[in-house]
Amino acid sequence: MRGREFTMKDAYSFDRNVDGLKQSYQVMYDAYTRIFQRFGLQFRAVAADNGAIGGSGSHEFHVIAETGEDALVYCPTSDYAANMEAAEALPLVTSRPAAQATLTKTATPG
Repeated sequence: MRGREFTMKDAYSFDRNVDGLKQSYQVMYDAYTRIFQRFGLQFRAVAADNGAIGGSGSHEFHVIAETGEDALVYCPTSDYAANMEAAEALPLVTSRPAAQATLTKTATPG
């Protein structure tokens, strides 16, 4: 749920290597998860765009609600969740009609 005004917190760490970065990230992720759980909120940590600063990963913690101005996609039976900017999907499988004519080779000089 995101209203017109919202609070956002960014966190940065200074790590010696990628493994340290992953550890620091997981500590913050787990802390936010515990906060939302203790409040008894139905929430999802969704994959999000890294933005101009970049980086290897980003999550936004969202309360699941009918109100708000952010659209999320998530699967209730798996851990997939993303905001609309970062959502990924496979194309729908549809059958294609049979060709109505055979291919022919056509000269296109120039």
